[in-house]
Amino acid sequence: MKKMLPVVIALVIVAAAALYFFVIRGMGDDADAPLQTVTFNAGTYTTNIKGSTKFLKSTLVLVIQSQKPDAVIEKLSADSPLLRQTVTFALSSLDDAQLRVVDDDQENVDEARQRVIDAINEAFGLTEVTGALFTDYIIS
Repeated sequence: MKKMLPVVIALVIVAAAALYFFVIRGMGDDADAPLQTVTFNAGTYTTNIKGSTKFLKSTLVLVIQSQKPDAVIEKLSADSPLLRQTVTFALSSLDDAQLRVVDDDQENVDEARQRVIDAINEAFGLTEVTGALFTDYIIS
């Protein structure tokens, strides 16, 4: 019987740990919370266009899908210099042909949007930024 005591104690410890990790700690999770879609005004950006003497001026609104969108917005707002640098570098890495809208075909702009989304998610360690809307888009 004395040989069984360490095994029983180990089983009790494992059961208690499992109870904590899977039940008690999981109570605070919002795993069942619905996804919310919100927008966040990320500001106005003016940057040079790669390989050109032209500039791009754009106002960017980000689309965020998250169970806790306020936390994502807080994270982006808390480090606005990183956000500005990330967007500026993502846009300035594109050349004139990649930024122009030709014959109402916005495919080029869609690529610019995706580049901005990917850069922001990577820089901030996110996956919740799902869209980028240019509410002002001027090449001069």
